[in-house]
Amino acid sequence: MTYQKDHEGEGGGEIRVSDVEKPIELPATPMTLPQLQRIRRQFITMNRQHSLSKARVKEVFVDYLNSEFLR
Repeated sequence: MTYQKDHEGEGGGEIRVSDVEKPIELPATPMTLPQLQRIRRQFITMNRQHSLSKARVKEVFVDYLNSEFLR
């Protein structure tokens, strides 16, 4: 949300996450807080079902966000 607010009208962009090789690739249209919260809840539910290792959570979350933003 902060990136979108600071870069209003630019559309898209990348956010780097420490210890993760790939950046989060933001969609061209801004995401709302409820949309981001829904994606987060879906990821948490998926993580409970598959129990990811703590070492991989950041990387898998970035991949999950990128796949959701492409929809």
